[in-house]
Amino acid sequence: MSDTMRAAAVRDFGGVDQINVEQLPVPEPAEGEVLVRVHAAGLNPIDNKFRSKQVPNPLWQSPD
Repeated sequence: MSDTMRAAAVRDFGGVDQINVEQLPVPEPAEGEVLVRVHAAGLNPIDNKFRSKQVPNPLWQSPD
C-alpha cells in the first residue's frame, strides 16, 4: 500500500473553488480503529452551501 492518498481538502469557507485534491499521508489507525479504503466519494450540493455560508449553521454563529 502507498504511503500517500488523494484527498479532497477544504481549507477555508467558500464555494467549490475552495476544494482542492491533495496528496496526503495515509492515516495510521489507532488501537480499536480500522482504515477503510474509499474508491469513490461525492459531495452534495448542501455541503457547498454550508461551506459558502449560504444556509444557517450554529457552528459559525457567535453567541449573543
